[in-house]
Amino acid sequence: MKARSEWFPQRSRRRSLRLLTTLALVASASSAVAAPVFKLADHSAIIVRGVVDDVRSYKQDAFLVFTIMPRAVLKGSQAPGVPIQLVEERVFGSERPYFVKGAETLVFAVPMPPYSYYRETLPDGSYFQWTDRNDTADQIAALSDPAVADAVSAYLAAKNDAPAEAERLGALLASSVPRLRADALEAVERRHEIATALDQKALEPVRALLADEHLPVAERGAILVRLAHAGAPGAAAIAQDVVGTRGPLQAAAVEALVTLGRGPREEDLLALTRSDDPALRLAALRGLANLSSRAALSRVTDVVANDPVAEVRIAGIRALGAAANPGGVPVLGKALRSDDKAEILAASEALARIANAEAVDVLGTALREGSLETAFAAAFALKQTEREAAEAILREQRDIHPDPQVRRAIKMALGERLDEHED
Repeated sequence: MKARSEWFPQRSRRRSLRLLTTLALVASASSAVAAPVFKLADHSAIIVRGVVDDVRSYKQDAFLVFTIMPRAVLKGSQAPGVPIQLVEERVFGSERPYFVKGAETLVFAVPMPPYSYYRETLPDGSYFQWTDRNDTADQIAALSDPAVADAVSAYLAAKNDAPAEAERLGALLASSVPRLRADALEAVERRHEIATALDQKALEPVRALLADEHLPVAERGAILVRLAHAGAPGAAAIAQDVVGTRGPLQAAAVEALVTLGRGPREEDLLALTRSDDPALRLAALRGLANLSSRAALSRVTDVVANDPVAEVRIAGIRALGAAANPGGVPVLGKALRSDDKAEILAASEALARIANAEAVDVLGTALREGSLETAFAAAFALKQTEREAAEAILREQRDIHPDPQVRRAIKMALGERLDEHED
């Protein structure tokens, strides 16, 4: 039997960006992502730019202590010219050191706790550790770029002034340094007060970035969509202009407008669902699912039933769920009988969000009569509806369903021990 986490509807799936931006994010991901510099800046006690004067090893290289002479203090009470001691703890003793002697670097640090076991090994003194201990030497090395220090300094100078911070980050979103672009976007998404201050003026540098054909279309589209999801109001005007150009960013622009509640007219969305571009069809579906007209619902259900691209069908299913549109229950019931596990999960999740009597009935039928994969998904979706009728179906099928694997899944959905109610 599959693990519970594979079947239980995940909130992260509901909130994930659609196909057009997901592809960009997956393509740029790595197994070890460096901590964003502006997040490091927010959480560090001291930030200095300085030179590594000395490196000492303790306990057979389990600890390295770097003596760093600050040349500039960006944050904290450390005085320039007064060295700090930064400790790197190494699990294997063979990891590449953070720094080499003579290196000039930017340091983000917090004090090491006085009760830490390193005290048994190191001489008495005041020690710091890197703010995010998951960062590797390769990731830290990238911070030696003076542009990073300048960006962090500008960010800190505007601290606690949301419009000023928005202006700084708006400029950094269009930085020529890829890491600064990515980390500025992370800061916008993490700090709502900055996102809401990103008006059209603050995002003017982004307009120029979106027109830069040297950057991949996927990256440019992802920036626009993620700004919209963060709630940046200035993204709407930019997206409106991009939609009018009918260029490669049109799908991202439609997605951004729909997210901000400024979607195109219904007739335009209906036309876009017939585009040859799957990403454009997908973005238009989200807009249609938020409308209550018969024409909009009819078109969404038609796409869910017939679109040749699985990702677009799934997007339509999720859009029906996100809009909690009860008119979509019949087509969602058909999607539950799909051979595609992703469609089954999306349909069960959408029905759980609609959660009316008809949705509960459809999920109950799927639990009783569906395939193993359908029954698993239906069990957790029924629980998620939080309806008494759904709970009753689960308890009934827990005792009488002919498949023991389904009975076990029902117990998991109900939060019961697997050995309860055993014969």
